[in-house]
Amino acid sequence: MDRDKAGYIQLINPRGEIELIACRQQQDLLELHYVYSLQLEMKRTKAVRGYYWAPAGFTSETMKWAIHKSIVLADQYEIGRLVDCARAKGSRFLEY
Repeated sequence: MDRDKAGYIQLINPRGEIELIACRQQQDLLELHYVYSLQLEMKRTKAVRGYYWAPAGFTSETMKWAIHKSIVLADQYEIGRLVDCARAKGSRFLEY
């Protein structure tokens, strides 16, 4: 198994458009090439938005590159904020 190759979760949003999610657990900040690969997959699948979850965070180069892209970068704090927001709005997303 190639540990550098990301698997993407493909979702269909309420408008019927494709959105992709990627996640990578590592101790170091996530480098640009991982997020760039997500953008390439977005183009291939015609996804309108991508989400990259990396609890350790992202390099400054990665954050600067992604700022004008339709990619949401979520570090441990943003992941927590998204979960709290979902709970506050009554989402059952995290229920088993």
